[in-house]
Amino acid sequence: YGDHRDLHSFPTRRSSDLLFRSSTVQTYITQYIATEFSEKLNTTISVGGVDMDFFPDLSVIIEDIYVEDLHSDTLLYTSELTVSLENYNGDENRLAFDRIVLSDAVINLIKYESEDELNIRFIIDAFRSDDTTSQTLRLSCNAVELINSRFKFRDENKPEKKDVINYFDLFVTDINGKFWDLGIDGDTISGTID
Repeated sequence: YGDHRDLHSFPTRRSSDLLFRSSTVQTYITQYIATEFSEKLNTTISVGGVDMDFFPDLSVIIEDIYVEDLHSDTLLYTSELTVSLENYNGDENRLAFDRIVLSDAVINLIKYESEDELNIRFIIDAFRSDDTTSQTLRLSCNAVELINSRFKFRDENKPEKKDVINYFDLFVTDINGKFWDLGIDGDTISGTID
């Protein structure tokens, strides 16, 4: 009668889909993510919803992400962030994503008056390891896509310029583009813009 493996001893797509499609489970995950990151970063973070799919690869869709900087201004908002994990290798401290998509994103990078660092620095510092003996986390992603997004960069410590392009006060709208083969290794970022 063929192979008699116990098919009920491991989760199937249907059972995991049902579990993570439950509004109760999604609400719990959403609240947990927002609370943990808000406390770790000491700022306001909210998440509207989470949807997970484990097949064929782990894919997570997070809706309505809002992150404030330490001046209570918007650092990041996106109506939908889709992340598809490709591989994690703990021995090599490498995390690889297949695809990251930000839809309707608002990204504001600001160096406030009398400050030396961009408003995102507190997040980078919060996730930096003090252990100098450990390997640096190496990140890579096959494709990063921005859909209908906006980007602002402003350095309030630079004088205002009139009648010329002010590279210290930029605001770009309607960004639609892809970045291929993105890699972050220490302080080196590499990739291709399409």
